[in-house]
Amino acid sequence: MDNSEAVSVHKQAFIHHCISASYFAIIYYDYLLTLPAEYSRYWTGKRKISFASIMFYLNRYLTFLGHIPVILQVFWAESDASHIELSTRHHCQGLILPPDSCVGLTKFHKYLVSIGNIVIGVCLILRTYALYGRTWRILAALGTVAAAEIIYTLYQMWKGTSTPYTMPPGSGFLGCLLPVNEPSSSQLGHLWIGLLLFDVLIFVLTLYKALTGFRDGVSSVLNVILRDGTMYFGVMIIAAIVGILDFRLFSPYIRGITASYGNALSSVMVSRLMLNLRDPELGHSVGTQPSVLTTMVWNHNVATSIESQGEGGVSA
Repeated sequence: MDNSEAVSVHKQAFIHHCISASYFAIIYYDYLLTLPAEYSRYWTGKRKISFASIMFYLNRYLTFLGHIPVILQVFWAESDASHIELSTRHHCQGLILPPDSCVGLTKFHKYLVSIGNIVIGVCLILRTYALYGRTWRILAALGTVAAAEIIYTLYQMWKGTSTPYTMPPGSGFLGCLLPVNEPSSSQLGHLWIGLLLFDVLIFVLTLYKALTGFRDGVSSVLNVILRDGTMYFGVMIIAAIVGILDFRLFSPYIRGITASYGNALSSVMVSRLMLNLRDPELGHSVGTQPSVLTTMVWNHNVATSIESQGEGGVSA
């Protein structure tokens, strides 16, 4: 590695650290912002544990706790001299962790993103299933699409695991930042295409139901669903497109950074989607039109939907 290559690697590391710091800040700052709402809408009251609430907690705290090792991966430097070495080669100074440690942390991060995407997908399926009145056809269709995507994801992860990490000659390890080689980059880029298609399907189903609901009567719940769904879809389609371009065009040491960023944003937004549906203010404004309304009810048993004549209501 000559001086120009060393400078390039350090620039990539700086970009990686800055982007990582920004989405770490989003995760934990948003958690603090929404903690009062979580306490009032999920922790208090006579609410039994349901599958929907379990998925809410799993999504929220898998992201909250799971990113602690990721922070260590990105920023932590071991002080034990037996585990690190000081690299002065080619003016490339910095603490370097051994390859095995870096590979382990990198694999953990990859599994965290994959499991997080599955949990987020289940939350979106629950939300859409409830919106359509717990229709089994919707559940079967979304479940089939999700199962196919999970199988494809596991297959790509298996292929990625069998592909060894390769380092450019003389490059060494910069912290726990590993380069992503071309085969792995191509495999991971394909996963984002599947995630994009799933998000499009969820958005189309949400939009269709919301528009048909508006035609029958105005519902504040449908307003919330359409508003949140549109914002979620808009953000995630941008993240997915950037993620696809990321794995194809970005430099080796920053490939995949938008996948981590997109997963963090998706988790935060899904938490807010589920919190908003338990907003007690919705119960005072739903059902003002004397017509058929389709509203979502998140009660103490499960997230369900009901069709009511005349005035309806939402229980938080």
